[in-house]
Amino acid sequence: MPLFFSNILIRFKSFEQTRAARYDDTIHALELIYLRAMNRQKPTLSDTFAATTKITFSFVFLPEFYLLIAGIVILIFTGGSFSEPGVDYGPLRPVLFAVVGLVAGLIPLALAFVIIPFHLLAGANIWLLTGVNSVASALVFSAIEPLIAKLFLDSGIVGFSTLAPPMLIFYGMVEFYLLSRMNNHINYQRYKARHRQPSIEGLIPAKKLGALISMSSQDHYVEIVTDIGRHLERLTMKMAVELAPKAVGLQVHRSHWVAYNAILDLEKTGGRYAVLLQNGTKIPVGKSRVAEVRAYLDSR
Repeated sequence: MPLFFSNILIRFKSFEQTRAARYDDTIHALELIYLRAMNRQKPTLSDTFAATTKITFSFVFLPEFYLLIAGIVILIFTGGSFSEPGVDYGPLRPVLFAVVGLVAGLIPLALAFVIIPFHLLAGANIWLLTGVNSVASALVFSAIEPLIAKLFLDSGIVGFSTLAPPMLIFYGMVEFYLLSRMNNHINYQRYKARHRQPSIEGLIPAKKLGALISMSSQDHYVEIVTDIGRHLERLTMKMAVELAPKAVGLQVHRSHWVAYNAILDLEKTGGRYAVLLQNGTKIPVGKSRVAEVRAYLDSR
């Protein structure tokens, strides 16, 4: 394979890996926002803004979003609805179409900031809101596109009434398809149905999800350790302990929680206590928790 094409392939793979990682991180951050909203019983305005931002960016990290922009450019090039027959649009035509394609992709994202909060705050059906976004996007695009064209052209500008029908079809097809891909991830009502009883396991990525061993506070984060990996989550230690299964472990220190099954022994060094875990880690034990740890070890 020629070096030029090899470099292109390498760059594409790197871009795809970055895109997929950003998508996973965005969805995980969104689920944490949903978890906090559930703990408060209702999303706050801060939750709503943060979730709306994550949902919007999650679409950007989908490959289909770029197909939307490419699709509108192709549609403009090939569709008679976007040009007047017999008009010479000159060398600026590709520039115009590129600008119009970019605008077409940005319009539904901008409208999402107005529409998505109704799903979070009022419980509005997300499919209905997607329909509203599709119609609004088509109408806004059909109104803006002629104004953009006037910056480049003196004639052959297609009007609102001609643009609106094909754009309604285009946005409807694309947005409902994107939602069908994203619904399980971004639908707050579905998330609540899956997590009626929030748990710490719901915060751990699937590739690191295993038997809980310990949790330790680190500044504004909590490190969650399982038997197959470690995960750093932005939440308080208090919230982490509340989400951990009560019968599985105990908080041995204000900054540490351990699973019962992971404890090997209780050690004392220089007047300070620590539990030795199966993975070789030593976790400090507060003096008020020593008796509870000893009682568990004696009962085994």
